[in-house]
Amino acid sequence: MTPDIDFAKIRAERGDQREGFEEFSAQIFHHYNVAKGSRYERYRGAGGDGGVEAIWRLPTGKVIGLQSKYFLPLKAAHLSQLEKSLDTALDNHPDLETYIVTLPFDPTPTVKARTGKGQAEKLETWRKSLIARAGKRGVTIEVEWWYESELKSRLLSMDNSDGRILYWFGSPHLSMETLESAATVAEGVAGPRYSPRLRVGNDAGDTIKAFGLDPSWPAVHQGWVERLDNAVHVWSDMASKAHPGPSAQILAALTDAKLHFGAVEGLCFKEADRLALHSLASHTLPIAQSLEAAVKGVFDSTHGAQNDNVGWRQFQASYQCAFPAADLDRTREASALLRDILEFAESDAAIAAGGDILLMRGGRWHWQDAHHDQCHQGTDLYWAWNIDHTRTGNNTRPEPLERGGKQARHRSVGEQVRDPGRVGRVRRGHKCAVPDLRRCD
Repeated sequence: MTPDIDFAKIRAERGDQREGFEEFSAQIFHHYNVAKGSRYERYRGAGGDGGVEAIWRLPTGKVIGLQSKYFLPLKAAHLSQLEKSLDTALDNHPDLETYIVTLPFDPTPTVKARTGKGQAEKLETWRKSLIARAGKRGVTIEVEWWYESELKSRLLSMDNSDGRILYWFGSPHLSMETLESAATVAEGVAGPRYSPRLRVGNDAGDTIKAFGLDPSWPAVHQGWVERLDNAVHVWSDMASKAHPGPSAQILAALTDAKLHFGAVEGLCFKEADRLALHSLASHTLPIAQSLEAAVKGVFDSTHGAQNDNVGWRQFQASYQCAFPAADLDRTREASALLRDILEFAESDAAIAAGGDILLMRGGRWHWQDAHHDQCHQGTDLYWAWNIDHTRTGNNTRPEPLERGGKQARHRSVGEQVRDPGRVGRVRRGHKCAVPDLRRCD
């Protein structure tokens, strides 16, 4: 659905709606009907724009100038701004013959029931005063107001007007209401073919849940904290006298991991938690494996390698009330647990949970966080999500951002997205200086 054209909600450029309105006006002015052979020139506002945002230099040598004024609402003090801009424009372009001023509203008329002039009458007075002001300098010009309705008319007459409207006035986020409406439409189209009981889960869905820190993210319910709590108790109660150093390192790693998995179950998991889990697991796993090998050697020499089985353990526990394989078993369990932690930390779901931006291509997921401005490799881009990284608890949910299209160009039907700060690089190892349309080749 095409959004309403509301200049109070126009897209900001460089964080400023005034600059957004200036660029919008310049694009409208660029399609102004002028004589063949005319040359269009666009000026930057930084350091002063010379009284005009853009000009058409006609074959005759005359100049048509554009000035945008984001006056919302119109105030009496704005006349002095217009006079200053006109003076500057005449100083820099003495051949100016037409001065077009864009305004983001339609003026109110003069109404007898109200005191004072309406905006239309006031602006007509201002227009005549600006013409007279130029006349005092010996310059004959025409001043035109392009009001909201004029700007809308010119916008709608341009090619790909729906895409331009979506770019300038569309919301960068799809609301939950929009998503629910789309889901309702899709369910209606599917008809009897759809049933929630036939839903098949997949890794991509789990990754999206992780990215949104949704309570239904599977990792939240996998009992990580309980598993680690049991392991910590085991290693605390059965400290190895033969290998105190490695045992202490394993206990410290498991204790630390318990805290970070608490963030998973508390739905406040961040990239720092994932990196900590990856670091402790990758550093401690070799220690645990070395300890496991050492304990296994002692067990084999004492009890025989052939007795490393369940039946022998059950016999020792039931008839001898002994647990000679306890040290071996706990080192194996520690190694297995650390491998699982490392696998979790390297998983797409954990990476997405700590990331700021999630890209999905061809049904596969891609991520980007504040620390790594790159994404995993993939195929065609389909969706991009953005979420506030200050989220805590389960009071925030992901909102899809900027529906995308093919070949890493963020576009939907009639839409062009321009915001280099949003996504960045979209393929591993393929660096690009993300242009306005963010295309990487």
